[in-house]
Amino acid sequence: MYPYERLRGPNVIGTLTAVELASTTKQKLLVFVSSTSAIDTEHYVRLSDSLAQSQDSRRGIPEDDDLDGAKVGLKSGYGQSKWVSEKLLFEAGRRGLRGHIVRPGYIVGDSHTAGMEISLLCYVDRLIARPHSD
Repeated sequence: MYPYERLRGPNVIGTLTAVELASTTKQKLLVFVSSTSAIDTEHYVRLSDSLAQSQDSRRGIPEDDDLDGAKVGLKSGYGQSKWVSEKLLFEAGRRGLRGHIVRPGYIVGDSHTAGMEISLLCYVDRLIARPHSD
């Protein structure tokens, strides 16, 4: 695994570039494909476990969570860079940029054929950088 410093360019600066693109001329809806690595801390493991055990209908991390539970404790540079990217997107959203953050689980090929369901990638491709219409 690479350290944060090595992944800052592609993940953090790349996110800033996407925000700039989505904000230029006519504002576009930005869909950011992140990673569960951005929340890979003991805090979120405990939160997920408690939500799974509760009678509450919510499952997973609440959408209004500020990610501060992962401010400390992310062990990989990848997770750290994704966390910073998401925090930047929260700030961009606070300033008016519209969009979504998606954290899919593992996206891997079949263990025997290495094949992958292409419709998932096509779906994500259709979501990214669409012009926003009111």
